[in-house]
Amino acid sequence: MDVNVKSNGAIFEVSGKIKWEEIKNLYQQELEKFIKTVKIQGFRPGKAPPEVVERRYGEEIKAKAVGSKVSEILDLYSKEKKHWVDIVQNQEFVWSQVDDYINFSIKIEAIPRKKLDINVKLEKPEIKFSDDEVNREIEFLKERYAVAEDSDKSVISEEDIGVFDLVVKDVKTGKVNIKENDKVIYLKMAEDWFRNLVVGMRVGETKEVTVSTTRFSGKVTVTLKQIKNKVLPSNEDLAKALGYQSEAEMREDIKNKLLEDKKKRTLQIMYTNLILKIVEKNKVDLPKGLVAHMLEKYTNERHNLTQAQIESLAVFTASELVVLKNLKEDENIQVSDEEIKKYIKEEVFADKEVDEQTLNQLVANNDARERIEETIKLEKVRKMLEDKIVSQYLS
Repeated sequence: MDVNVKSNGAIFEVSGKIKWEEIKNLYQQELEKFIKTVKIQGFRPGKAPPEVVERRYGEEIKAKAVGSKVSEILDLYSKEKKHWVDIVQNQEFVWSQVDDYINFSIKIEAIPRKKLDINVKLEKPEIKFSDDEVNREIEFLKERYAVAEDSDKSVISEEDIGVFDLVVKDVKTGKVNIKENDKVIYLKMAEDWFRNLVVGMRVGETKEVTVSTTRFSGKVTVTLKQIKNKVLPSNEDLAKALGYQSEAEMREDIKNKLLEDKKKRTLQIMYTNLILKIVEKNKVDLPKGLVAHMLEKYTNERHNLTQAQIESLAVFTASELVVLKNLKEDENIQVSDEEIKKYIKEEVFADKEVDEQTLNQLVANNDARERIEETIKLEKVRKMLEDKIVSQYLS
């Protein structure tokens, strides 16, 4: 067997010549499959003679055998990681037979194998922080821990908390779909249509309105039963409710948590910049098919993003995958059986009880093991890059 590989960016052309002897077994396997499955007039299923099946389906059988052989060749090259680290898609496959040889040529799009230089310079971030941010967080927590006290008011305002009876009926049939008694609602947090409806209502008053929203539609009957005042805890009371010894201890802990959160967000931004700079510095060719796949995925999943944001995310995700898969080879990342078992327990069984025999069976399953190993290796490389950023810029 004689095989050549040519590349142009992320496009690879694999061509060669294979002796028919090397394909004979695959041809025989395909022939046996056809004998078992095809229906030929005059013969019971699975009973047609091989020569009859070959006369009718010989070229199709040969094409499948040749395709299987070429797939074996591509799998071999994929495992070697010499030319590419992963195939994205097949583009074009041509073959012909000349005497006892099969000539073939297949074009694929793949992630090119490239030793990467990851020493790129990033801007050192300035993580700013102010006491106002701590105060805003405390005000937010006070809202969460607020209590409702009875009010002597007779007319409700949007600053108040109301106790309502709610009924929602189907407009056409009159069927009751929702019925809630003594529903406590803080009007500032209510939907606009509800707040506009009830502000100004008197205790005991009932109003009706027909509503159609993204959540529901129907005829709504609202009765205001009681008005309550929202009472915020003092800073000291909030600190005690949260388990702190003092307001000062609460402030310090909130400050540390906010700083840690800022560091995490900064790390993610710097990680994104690092990936894109590695791609730029190493002149990495991104497979167009990979970017297109990511674009389709995020278009279907991320409805809250603009088209420009989706395109940027698709390019970044494709870039990250190309970088991580190459660095995985550069660093010769290894995965132990214990790491695989830990992953299965945490990710597959979500920390539920699983016996050792089941774990061992999953670890021994080659297909499952390969997928899990790949996931763990990529995560190790990602952690390596994040640690590099932290040690150089965020320590």
